[in-house]
Amino acid sequence: MGDSTVIPGQRGTLHVPQMDVLRALAITCVFLQHLLHNAFPTREFEFHGMLGYGESPLETYLLFLFGPGHLGVVLFFLISGFCIRLSTCRESVLDYRKFLWKRLWRITPPYWICLGALVFLGYNRPAGGYGLPDVLLHAGFLHNATAQTFRSINGPFWSIVLEVQTYAMFPILLFMIGRLGKIRTGAILAVFALISPLVARPSVQGILHAHALCGFLGRSPLTLWFAWYLGLVLADDHLEGKLRRWNTWGLVILALCLFPLMSMILALCPLGEVFNALLVYLIAERLLRTPLPGNGVIRAVSLIGMVSYSIYLWFDPILWIASQWGLSHGMSGFRLVAAGVLVVFPAVIALSYLLFRFVETPSIQLGKILYGKMFTVLSTRSMDAQ
Repeated sequence: MGDSTVIPGQRGTLHVPQMDVLRALAITCVFLQHLLHNAFPTREFEFHGMLGYGESPLETYLLFLFGPGHLGVVLFFLISGFCIRLSTCRESVLDYRKFLWKRLWRITPPYWICLGALVFLGYNRPAGGYGLPDVLLHAGFLHNATAQTFRSINGPFWSIVLEVQTYAMFPILLFMIGRLGKIRTGAILAVFALISPLVARPSVQGILHAHALCGFLGRSPLTLWFAWYLGLVLADDHLEGKLRRWNTWGLVILALCLFPLMSMILALCPLGEVFNALLVYLIAERLLRTPLPGNGVIRAVSLIGMVSYSIYLWFDPILWIASQWGLSHGMSGFRLVAAGVLVVFPAVIALSYLLFRFVETPSIQLGKILYGKMFTVLSTRSMDAQ
């Protein structure tokens, strides 16, 4: 998640160190959410009224505050939009073929390896086994086509399909900005972010009598396109030196304090996706104006951000296996949370670093080599035809 503009040994002027810190923050949020689900398997982390769970308002508020998994995904989408814009800013006209080729070689090989391994090992396999359509839809980044395949095999895969499809929609976004301008485009995408999750609710589907269409809209890239767009806008502002001085850490803290209320208060729930996108925008924009110290802590955090894609692919099955082992040995609750943070997360980071070095980086390099050869062959044939 969160495509990088550079790879080791090729870090140029387009590399923004703050993005690695934000990736680390995003993957930590996602990991923490899944860890809480595994550590408290009998607790349902969903909305059940203003106070929720029959517990105190403070405890409910803290649960929503410290389990911000979806916020991490939204942040990944903003980072992706930022880095994609940064990587294409030198091109007067988007080379769509080259753009998609680079993105697919960045995303696909590590994803396919993870998908193949999980299918082979039978992770999260239903009683009847994996269906061939399920596996093929996942392999082709189309598993959001049905509700049954959207979160099957490996839960985190749901956001990867949305990101790949967002890449495919990049020329449409550029066309909208060119014709409508940034403000109108942003307003339209914000409306999409409001409507898509809303129509996906069963009650709304029943009223509209369009279950299939409404369900798909809730699983479509439209739900997170606004966050991706804000990343693009942020990249333009960063390149032009137009970062907003009124955005302070105080404002970021205030927005973070309001964040849990978007899930706790039923009337505010439809605004959640737009609010989340604006919140991560405020965080990212403010961090871009903050010089990073070159100490060991920042380097360690940046390393986590650098390998965050492999972490995202593998952490859920590893965490589930570790949690099941812990539960079978009498560990539960906050003891399991502590073990997840202190043992499982570092282990996943170590594995992900190896995968980054020996899978992700070679995949990017191979994609560049193959594209260069293909481009040379196609250019030669075109000249011969003329």
